[in-house]
Amino acid sequence: MLRIIQKEIEELIKMAVVEAPIDLSKFTSLVLEKILPKVKDQLGLEFDKVKVYPGPQPRESSDILLYKNGRIIEKINQKTCISGNLEATVRKLKKSLKYGENGLIVTFANFYRKEEISSRMIIFYIPRKIIINADVYTITETLMKKITEKAMKENYEECYVLAFDEALAIWRTYQVLKAVEKAAHAEEMAKKAYEEAKKANKKIKELSEKLDTYVKLILSKLEKSTS
Repeated sequence: MLRIIQKEIEELIKMAVVEAPIDLSKFTSLVLEKILPKVKDQLGLEFDKVKVYPGPQPRESSDILLYKNGRIIEKINQKTCISGNLEATVRKLKKSLKYGENGLIVTFANFYRKEEISSRMIIFYIPRKIIINADVYTITETLMKKITEKAMKENYEECYVLAFDEALAIWRTYQVLKAVEKAAHAEEMAKKAYEEAKKANKKIKELSEKLDTYVKLILSKLEKSTS
């Protein structure tokens, strides 16, 4: 019986991994307004409009409202894993879940293989019945299993859930490294262009000297023929 329940939990919890770069320095729940429409198929959601409330919302409202044909079709309680502790985040979701809400957890993780590191933003959609009926440990283990399976599927050797500030620091470091890389590339291209220009100038000078010698030779022959 436990196996059947566990299988149902794994099937009902959906995960979306955002691989495109995200400006974490500006991250708030509002980012989800842009992201959710792009990953709704991965999360098993169907809607044509999403409204996100990053702060306190009306009592009858929720963190996220999904609309279809102008009507609210789903209310979602959203939690961001700030500390990197998924279990604590799941516990908060359970305690704050209001009537009629499903759950959404946003977390960050690093995938590792050899010297390569890939930082990901991960979104979990958790149906209400799972949040209410499954214990915190089971839900957390399922989330970690899904992250690990995703990493292994892409041939990564390890994966770790990050605290928000760690994810932010890594993203900022990535931005700096990209800027340095871009600057280094620009400098290299400038050096190459300079060398090419020098080569071109040298060739032009050689051609000019040859042309000058040739013209002098022609003029010399003309002078001799007319004398």
